Amino acid sequence: MKEETFNELLASVKEAVAISKGEAQPSRVWHIAQVEPAAIKQTVSTPNPVIMNVLQR
Repeated sequence: MKEETFNELLASVKEAVAISKGEAQPSRVWHIAQVEPAAIKQTVSTPNPVIMNVLQR
């Protein structure tokens, strides 16, 4: 691994640790809505095992 790439990776890990400890704020935050499998199943005519496989990814 190139030294420059390693240093970028190391800086990212240090930033992640600081964020997890509450010492720094993340630059972005995503809010993902809760999935409703029953509602999806009613609107999509796909067998249940296929739907569950997709939702578990």
